Amino acid sequence: MWTIISEQPKAAVFSDGRDCLRIGAVNRGCFRITQTREKGFILRNEPMIVRAQSEAAFSVSEEKVVYRIQTDALYITLDCQRGFLSYYDGSGRLLTSEPAACGRTLTRTDIVRYRYDVDAETTQHQSVDGAKMTAEGTPYTDREGFSARLSLRVAEDEVLYGLGQHEERVLNHRYDDQYLYQHNWKISIPVLVSSNGWGVFLNTGSYVAYHGDRDGCTFVVDAADELDYFVFYGGNLDGCVAVMRSLTGDAPLPPQWAFGYLQCKERYKTQQELIDIATEYRRRNVPLDAVVQDWFSWPEGLWGQKSVDTARYPDLKAATDTLHGMHCHLMWSIWPNMTGNGADRLAFEKLGLLLGNRSTYNAFSADARALYWKQADDGLYSQGVDAWWCDCSEPFEADWHGEEEPSGAERMRMNVSEAKRYIDPTLINTYSVYHAQGVYEGQRGTDAGKRVLILTRSGYPGQQRYGTFVWNGDTSASWKALRDWIPNALNLCVTGIPYWTQDVGAFFVKRWKQWFGRGEYENGVQDEAYRELYLRWFQASTFLPMLRAHGTDTPREVWQFGTSGDEYYDGIVEMIKLRMRLLPYLYSLAADITFRRGTMLRMLAFDFSYDPTAREIMDEFLLGRALLVCPVLTEGARSRMVYLPAGVGWFSFATGAFFRGGQWIKADAPLQEIPLYVRAGSILPLGPVKQYTAEVNGQPLILRIYSGADADFSLYNDAGNGYRYEHQDYGWLHLHWDNRKHSLTQTVEGDPRYIAGNPLIEVIEYPSSAEERIV
Repeated sequence: MWTIISEQPKAAVFSDGRDCLRIGAVNRGCFRITQTREKGFILRNEPMIVRAQSEAAFSVSEEKVVYRIQTDALYITLDCQRGFLSYYDGSGRLLTSEPAACGRTLTRTDIVRYRYDVDAETTQHQSVDGAKMTAEGTPYTDREGFSARLSLRVAEDEVLYGLGQHEERVLNHRYDDQYLYQHNWKISIPVLVSSNGWGVFLNTGSYVAYHGDRDGCTFVVDAADELDYFVFYGGNLDGCVAVMRSLTGDAPLPPQWAFGYLQCKERYKTQQELIDIATEYRRRNVPLDAVVQDWFSWPEGLWGQKSVDTARYPDLKAATDTLHGMHCHLMWSIWPNMTGNGADRLAFEKLGLLLGNRSTYNAFSADARALYWKQADDGLYSQGVDAWWCDCSEPFEADWHGEEEPSGAERMRMNVSEAKRYIDPTLINTYSVYHAQGVYEGQRGTDAGKRVLILTRSGYPGQQRYGTFVWNGDTSASWKALRDWIPNALNLCVTGIPYWTQDVGAFFVKRWKQWFGRGEYENGVQDEAYRELYLRWFQASTFLPMLRAHGTDTPREVWQFGTSGDEYYDGIVEMIKLRMRLLPYLYSLAADITFRRGTMLRMLAFDFSYDPTAREIMDEFLLGRALLVCPVLTEGARSRMVYLPAGVGWFSFATGAFFRGGQWIKADAPLQEIPLYVRAGSILPLGPVKQYTAEVNGQPLILRIYSGADADFSLYNDAGNGYRYEHQDYGWLHLHWDNRKHSLTQTVEGDPRYIAGNPLIEVIEYPSSAEERIV
């Protein structure tokens, strides 16, 4: 029998004589539920939660056999006899409920840690993913905790999204199993959202097993000090993302140049090579905003040292000055682990700030984070480096070797066990958050003139606060891999992580001996089949938050794919130029993320949850609310079937042809084109083609209006770098298209210096009677 034992202004505590259950209102659309068998609640917020105090009116009442805990937008009932919770929106519509047998369970377990002697023997080996060190520790019981289970029931037609980025091509997690741990190919996020506008967020850093079936879904938390989670109602997917950001923090605005083109490969070996790459792009008049230095820039044998090999980088400051003179930025690869007797590793070792393998720095320690930043600043940032590539930010792995791939369950066991040897089991998924925090806070404390930009391979809720983009790891070149990334990227962004990207053309191009190197093109760029795959990959990636070419086995610069006049070369260059034209749109979407908790990379269910076909589409995506991107995902294809969501009309971006929504069409897709559609009732700002994002070339801004419905868009601009925007140093141009009056209203907010004067207005007319191509 559950009874209320304490009622506070914003929370109520119940007990059945064994467990205690706390239900607190965080805001009007979000409850925090915490269950324990201990005397008190921990309510840990770090590192994910930044806002857990209630701002909402909250009431508790007893109604026959249930307690009712309520805000004006959401309420919960607790069954007094069986203890199960049910969740309703403000109108009384059931959102989800636990099984009647109670969906919350706690099972006592020991939280085991490992103790390492300071002189413990270590073993070093070189893996495909870098130099690694391991050590043998002594296990001990650190404390008693729990394994926790949470089950929720869902409606028959409900679609479940989220859980982060995984390897399988899955959009709907309704009938899916997932292992939530961090890995080269996995960014596990313990957040699930429903097509019906509600979501659940588990406040845990532990490994979590997820299972979905026709009845609903179940989470099993491996190690916890208490069961702690949030259930929220956003009304739609945008509302769910907004709730997640309200809980875990807002994303700062990236530098504007992050939305240009970034050139990378594995790897550039000298400072002169970096300069030569940028020089060649400028000579060819192909837009470029950054070059990226991959690993092995350090002195030989000193893996992870945050200073350069002066034989190959004799004057890094002079090199960055040269690049900056060409308006080209430099991103640099840094790692959390260090080997050898370099000054960086020895400094950490002396202060006891390494984890048990005596190689990976203890990012959970504020002192260790400060030292890591000081080393990065001394060796790299003070020399002019602009941005960070924080590679291997899920630092412990155990399956990245061998010729045969272990089963999914075995890979989980191997990797989770390896991480738990060095990190508290309740925190193993959170390393990248602390790692990003140290770099972000370090740079912001050093220099307010440059916005922090971090590209990192792992992510977790709250990491967006630290200027991060994530990418999907070391993928392999195949058409299957090209198809697989779309639903995974969309399921990551729906959890509130705003910026995702990938290696254009995949990392592994050739077939490697190890099981994970699955590339299919032994001759790399010399193989026309790879050039076709690369171009199609490039086309799709043009519409991601970051456009960055990278990989091993074969070079990636545009001239490696031919010369002017060749179809592959021209196709790549035209996409880079289109990316530059889209800059005003992209940068405004980024501002929408920062100021309004928006989402740039969107599954169709964000805008068309009422359309059952759109809810399940996983080979198309939206860039903002205006652009429907339909990549070509089949070798040799020169057309593809496209679904146009119902309820609106659509225009071809390439031709202006109009199509009604709610139908499949056969879209032409010649090699140099990607099917791209614009929603009727959209305002699409298009800038000029520039050589770099900050260039001012006197060409006008175009406001292209796709008529057929009223439209609104807020065009944003600022200095492009630095943090003055946090103090209202920016400009907005709020645009409204009145479709009935056929008129455009423009309203300036903020500093008018940032608003382009006299933009050209183009109207794409919605046909009053169009002959539509219907398939």
